[in-house]
Amino acid sequence: MASYNMADFVKMVRQAGGGRIVVIMYHGVPDMEHPPCSVDPTVFKEQMQYLKDNNYKVIGLRDLAEYVDPLKASKLPLTAKEFKESGAVVLAEEVKPYANSANELQYFALPNLPGGQIEKTTIRVMAPYALDVTAIAPVVRLPDGATIVPAPEVARDFSKPQTYTVACKDGTETIYTVIVNKVAASADKDMLEFVMPGAGSIPISSTRIGVSVAMNTDVTKLAPTLTASPLAQIVPASGTPRDFTNPQTYTVTAQDGSSKVYTVAVVKSGQPNTFTWGKAETGNWSDAF
Repeated sequence: MASYNMADFVKMVRQAGGGRIVVIMYHGVPDMEHPPCSVDPTVFKEQMQYLKDNNYKVIGLRDLAEYVDPLKASKLPLTAKEFKESGAVVLAEEVKPYANSANELQYFALPNLPGGQIEKTTIRVMAPYALDVTAIAPVVRLPDGATIVPAPEVARDFSKPQTYTVACKDGTETIYTVIVNKVAASADKDMLEFVMPGAGSIPISSTRIGVSVAMNTDVTKLAPTLTASPLAQIVPASGTPRDFTNPQTYTVTAQDGSSKVYTVAVVKSGQPNTFTWGKAETGNWSDAF
């Protein structure tokens, strides 16, 4: 997982010296479904700019075979604890060093979220759309010997900008302004998969789903399995038994409140997969084949 702090990121990538390869993993830029693994786009851009400015060569994992002998690599220790350095780590030279003051606030985040982007005295934090930010105690990392006011354990209302004063041991003080921006609510509201017991996964055409089942099927209590867009909700829920003697509807509601209605028609037939909506639209469901 990539570091969210530029100073830590620089320390990590500079180990790509003396023939060493540093592997960086990004889960999402951003990944608000899994906030602890997310990277703010501004942080990602700054990290990529640092790599470009300092002439790093960036490759995908699939291209490692050009640099690593797979047979030799397979004989290396399996865990980091078993790995021993053959000598001092040679750090890569910096063409354009990252300017980092020893008195700067090193890390600021909301609980279980990635660290914010610290730009001089402004800290920008990304938060999920649904998160209540009106009473949260942040997580901070200070320079050695520094103090911060208000204390990190004090919950604050981040629906509006908040300020913190960091006092370092040399007597200098810096006032930081924290701005929390919420990711826009998702508008995705698609039915991604519809699986009917005995009929398998059914093709989804627009907002209509036609299902053909065996002649001896009891269609009065079928419980299909449904999958919708991430962050969307389906009503009725997946696995709910329903009477498909007549067409049934499912409503998929996106995180932003918008919705889409899907109509599902089930018809008994001795010839599977012959459902046609052209005939079904006449309203005579028994004539759909």
